[in-house]
Amino acid sequence: PPLFHVPLSQIMHFEPFSVPSLVRDVIKILVTPIPSHNDDKYCLCYSEGIFRHSGNAQEINDLISSYDNDLSVSELLSNSGVHELCSLLKQFCRQLPEPVIPVDTQTFLRKIIKEENNDKDIDIMNNLLILKKIQEELVRVQ
Repeated sequence: PPLFHVPLSQIMHFEPFSVPSLVRDVIKILVTPIPSHNDDKYCLCYSEGIFRHSGNAQEINDLISSYDNDLSVSELLSNSGVHELCSLLKQFCRQLPEPVIPVDTQTFLRKIIKEENNDKDIDIMNNLLILKKIQEELVRVQ
């Protein structure tokens, strides 16, 4: 199924993990140490301006097409530059028809941040954080 211009809720029906494959794939490449670099702990995510500079438009379009047509993208991704990877990620987020954080959740979070909350709201947030930690642990041990 296509990934671009599709609601996140619809994408997640086809994803085996709690994060879309494109996001997982790009982040994995960005945080993986580069063995040929002088510092064995250097990752692409340390590059300056990775989300500020645009990548090659044709390469980004090829990556989008590959994802939307369910083609193998691992080789394409691993041969892509840091700016193409980050541009792909930005393009994915921009083309979501709905916000990543739903509007009603944004309103709830703003309310908590403004300290216009009560004990019930705080309990709800604590329970959400606990559930998130449990979910992360379950994914880790799979």
